[in-house]
Amino acid sequence: MDTCELLCSGQFVGINSKNARGILKHRMKQKEERNNVMKKANETVVLCGASAYEEKYYLNPQFSKLPEHIRQELQIMCVLYTQKVGGILMLEFTPEGHLEFKTEAKENDFFYDEIGSVLEIKKLQNEKRELMEALEMFYRVVFLGEEFNYDEA
Repeated sequence: MDTCELLCSGQFVGINSKNARGILKHRMKQKEERNNVMKKANETVVLCGASAYEEKYYLNPQFSKLPEHIRQELQIMCVLYTQKVGGILMLEFTPEGHLEFKTEAKENDFFYDEIGSVLEIKKLQNEKRELMEALEMFYRVVFLGEEFNYDEA
């Protein structure tokens, strides 16, 4: 929609063409931001991860605004998991906003405990259920732009 169409539509009665162009630019920027969110919505987003091979922990910088105690809890959880089980653990958000545990192991890693991995993930999901639900809500509101529902919280 160009400036003339905006002015003729009656939405901007009493606004001069200079202001209308500014409003048009603002609307185009909003549309671009929505498109970027939709592009992100079609791919998974890694929250954090740890590797037993490199002995490193990673937190996605997009989540640096999380409270310090939550970031520390995520770090402890991931590092302890990789110490017990081995391999690599990643916490990822699906396009719908659900938090999933993803694990990997090198093909020749005979110390990786595949059965222990499943059991440890189930244990973490039960013990950290409130944390995981809060992180999912945070992601859906902040990154996917959903409305916060107090009844759901």
